[in-house]
Amino acid sequence: MSYTYADIPETVQSKQYLPLLHNLWKGFQQFGWQYFEKVFKIFTNEFYTVATNRLNESILTAKQAIEGKIKDPSKVLAYAFFPPVISIREDLQAGTCKLLYGESVDTSFLVVDDDTRTILFLLNCHVEDGIPIDWWTCSSEDEVLERRHLKLGYKLKQVPQKLKKFMDVGARSIDLLRDIRNERTPQWSLSNYMSSIVWCSAVINQIEYCSNYGSLGGLWDGIQAQPNFKLPDYLFCYCPWPPMIKTLTLMGRSKFVLRLTGLSTEHQLYTQGENVKNLQWLEENVPELFDLMTRQVWEETGIPRPTETLTEQYPYLTEKGDIPKKFTLNFREQKRITCDDLGLTWKEAATGVYLDITHETPENDPIDMSHILSIGIGTETEFRKRSGE
Repeated sequence: MSYTYADIPETVQSKQYLPLLHNLWKGFQQFGWQYFEKVFKIFTNEFYTVATNRLNESILTAKQAIEGKIKDPSKVLAYAFFPPVISIREDLQAGTCKLLYGESVDTSFLVVDDDTRTILFLLNCHVEDGIPIDWWTCSSEDEVLERRHLKLGYKLKQVPQKLKKFMDVGARSIDLLRDIRNERTPQWSLSNYMSSIVWCSAVINQIEYCSNYGSLGGLWDGIQAQPNFKLPDYLFCYCPWPPMIKTLTLMGRSKFVLRLTGLSTEHQLYTQGENVKNLQWLEENVPELFDLMTRQVWEETGIPRPTETLTEQYPYLTEKGDIPKKFTLNFREQKRITCDDLGLTWKEAATGVYLDITHETPENDPIDMSHILSIGIGTETEFRKRSGE
């Protein structure tokens, strides 16, 4: 049975955004709204664990790279310090971070509950010259979210309830978060501060992309939800916008993807993975969604090549009555990559595979295990010798 947009209750605040979240939309069409209510509840209650695991692993990987403990950082991928949904090569992490965000900056990611509009959890990282120096996190039960805005009077966790627009939420959150930063680390009181406000559903959607190219396409969609897709607000936004990010966004979807894959992997394809802890959590807590978005992709539908992702476009944006059709992506499908092509099981592939395939690789070239540069993510990366090496 295929479920439709009409099956989603009108009381769901983020209903009109869901067809733009292509991974979640695919899951909803197969499993229905009751299943998704259950999934959202699980993520709402426990997703802090997954996000914290990601951040901690990225920090540990960067630390080992700086200390020279990683043999070949050009073949080791980790998730960026911010946003923690972009996979980036470890030898490019510091330089790209500095280019995009500046020399000294704090960024706080505030994840908002789609149902209650309260802040579920917060991840914060301070970076100097592209290197993470300090970081902290807090869950929904942490006293940090109970702190009140001195002028407005309401708690930090309530800010999204009190203000309609994410940019306003970001600005008022910084009032509180900057004070916390200056209390904890007064030596950085003059450093820049930015916040990033994201719907929980948008974060869930982003972690389900199986390709760095696809993930960056989804990132552009979320940033452009208001200006390009005419939705009431962003799916996620920075406050204030880093000038470089804003400029790249305005270049259009395919150029945005191409520029950021260049900065993060020199255009090489990374089939995004998770560390062992997070894979176990996903398989145990949301097995149906995990099977649909991971096993079925690797064994049945395949990973899109970079050139296929770059052809994605929205031909129906003028559609007014049919929201799912309006947000339908069209693309020129090519021969995709499966775990069998790479000589891996789907669970091995689910940890992430870094390949010497770019947007310039001929679309008819056969892809096999000889294209593998490394398998895994962060400190769990494994190197495979290829023929001739």
